Amino acid sequence: MFSKNESKTFLITGMHCNHCKETVEKTIKSIPNVKKVEINLQTGKTVVTYQKKLDTNLLQEKIKELDYQIEEN
Repeated sequence: MFSKNESKTFLITGMHCNHCKETVEKTIKSIPNVKKVEINLQTGKTVVTYQKKLDTNLLQEKIKELDYQIEEN
């Protein structure tokens, strides 16, 4: 049986260009169970779609390592 995808919304600030956005997307996609990432560069709104369970602590650590700010919405 397949698990249903779920999503969580985060606010990631500090991204100023498409390169920043692509780096953050690639980093989030490397986290287990992440299926899709949608980032609005202007607002920083980031929707992460995942299956089963999302390790939000790992996600926050990885984003902070890139020197961006993140908070769960």
